[in-house]
Amino acid sequence: MQLIELRSELNTPHGYVLGGNAYLGKKEIRNKETLLGNQVVINLLGGYLGLHHHVYFDSFFSSVNLKGRPEILVRGEFKYFQSSGVTATVWYDNRYICVLSTNSDPKESVSVIRKTGNDNERLAISCPNSIVNYTKFMGGVDRADQKQSYYSLGRKTKKNGGSICLVKPKHGETQKEYRKALYRQMIGNFTSRKRACRKRNTITNVHSFQKPHKIMKIEGRKKVCGKCSLNKKRTASGKSIQTMWKCKNCDLPLCKTMFSRLPPREGN
Repeated sequence: MQLIELRSELNTPHGYVLGGNAYLGKKEIRNKETLLGNQVVINLLGGYLGLHHHVYFDSFFSSVNLKGRPEILVRGEFKYFQSSGVTATVWYDNRYICVLSTNSDPKESVSVIRKTGNDNERLAISCPNSIVNYTKFMGGVDRADQKQSYYSLGRKTKKNGGSICLVKPKHGETQKEYRKALYRQMIGNFTSRKRACRKRNTITNVHSFQKPHKIMKIEGRKKVCGKCSLNKKRTASGKSIQTMWKCKNCDLPLCKTMFSRLPPREGN
């Protein structure tokens, strides 16, 4: 099964997707006596017909012969035609705009402001109510796309989506909560690969030298005591114990306390 197109219906003021319909191509089973656009709209509105809702959709789902429409109109002028409760309105702004409507009075219009292009001069022209309502409420798709962009998944994947699964939640949840739950399911217990760190040279035996121990002062900065580091001793604040003394022959930094505890060697 190949998904070609995903249609959806939205609650316009909030951009909430109420439902969807997946178009699968020519193999999709449908009523051949009804045009595709008409059937899509009827199927999406199956649970809302007769409940006094206002529905707005673009020209793809409305097929009307435009032959005989007014050819010459000035900017702001509109004409309308009525038949069987449906009003066809033609309005000229920068171009001809045609709208079919059943919920607007074709005689009523409002004034809208347009720029003329001459030194930002503005001009008030008439606009029919049907086009005003369409412009106001058709923006639900854009609002839904905007919400999707807020929490988009910019992840590369080696697999394509194999199916569409719609789950009815037991209780309502916000879109952010849903996205978080989805992230947790997709990521699971995965963690980024740990980088191999450089191995520290550990002191395995501080008494492996043959020459006798001889204490001397370290030139420059203090260094961490090798014996204390081996025994994991630290200061009260949790820092490594540093010393300004070392064994001349071993070249091992040792504090005086640890130096005095070293076993004697031949020649010491």
